[in-house]
Amino acid sequence: MLKICKKCGEELDKSMFNKKLTNKDNLRCECKNCQKKYRQENKERFAQYSKEYRETNREYIRGKDRDRIHILTDTEKEYQKEYQKEYRKEKEHKEIAKEYNKKWNEENREERTRYMKAYRIPYKVEHIIAMKKWKESKLNEK
Repeated sequence: MLKICKKCGEELDKSMFNKKLTNKDNLRCECKNCQKKYRQENKERFAQYSKEYRETNREYIRGKDRDRIHILTDTEKEYQKEYQKEYRKEKEHKEIAKEYNKKWNEENREERTRYMKAYRIPYKVEHIIAMKKWKESKLNEK
C-alpha cells in the first residue's frame, strides 16, 4: 500500500513511514528520509534541548536510574520466593493457565508446528554436538 509524504510529496510504500499511534493510519505524516534529513539539519538544536533537559531534571533522572538498579535485600528475596510459591499453588491460577494454553495451542496450531519444526532441527544438532564435546571432556579427565 502507498502513502504520500506531507513533506516531500513523494508516494512511498507504508514501510517507509514510522509509527504514530495517534494518527488514523497509525503512521507518521513524514517519510523516514524526511525525518532523518530534519534531524540532521537540527542536530545542534536537539543536542541543546537534551542538555537542558538533563540539567533541569537531574534528580528525576537519577531517581529513575536508582529504581532500575534496585537491589533486593534478603528479606525481599525471601518474600518474593514465598509469594511465587503460593501463587503457583493456587488451583485457580493453574486451571486458568491450563485453559489459556490449550485454547492458544488450538488457535495457533499451524504456526506452532511450523515454529517447532524450524526450532527443533537446529537445536537438536547443536545439542548433539555439545553432548559429544561434554562426553569427550569427561573421558579425557579420567
